[in-house]
Amino acid sequence: LAIMRPDMSFVLLDSNGKKIRFVRQAVLELGLGNVGVEQERLESYRPDEGFDLLIARAFTSLPRMLELADHLRRPGTLLLAMKAEQAEAEQAALGEAYDSRVIELDVPFVNGARCLIAVTWREKR
Repeated sequence: LAIMRPDMSFVLLDSNGKKIRFVRQAVLELGLGNVGVEQERLESYRPDEGFDLLIARAFTSLPRMLELADHLRRPGTLLLAMKAEQAEAEQAALGEAYDSRVIELDVPFVNGARCLIAVTWREKR
C-alpha cells in the first residue's frame, strides 16, 4: 500500500520483535518515507490521533479486535479484518453497534477460504 500510495502515511504495528525488525529493514531498503514502524501491542499503542483505516490480520476474534482497536479510531474509521473460517459467525456476533460486510477473497496458493470483514462503528464519538 505504501508503494502504491506515496501520498498517504502508514503505521505498521506488531508486538513481535522479529517481524518488526524485518519490516523496518524492508521499509529502509525500499526507501518508504511514508511508513512508520512500531513495536507495540495494539492495546498499548497510543498515537496522537486516530486513523481513517485499520487493517488487521486474524489475531483474535472480531469482537475482541474491535474492542482492542477502539482507541485508534476516529469518526468514520473503517476496519478491514482478514479472516479465514467462521467469518459469518464472527460478523453475526458483532451486534447493533457496527455495520459490517464479508468480502470473499481468492488468494492464490492458499488452501481454504479467506475473506475480509469490513466494519464501521455506528455510534458517534
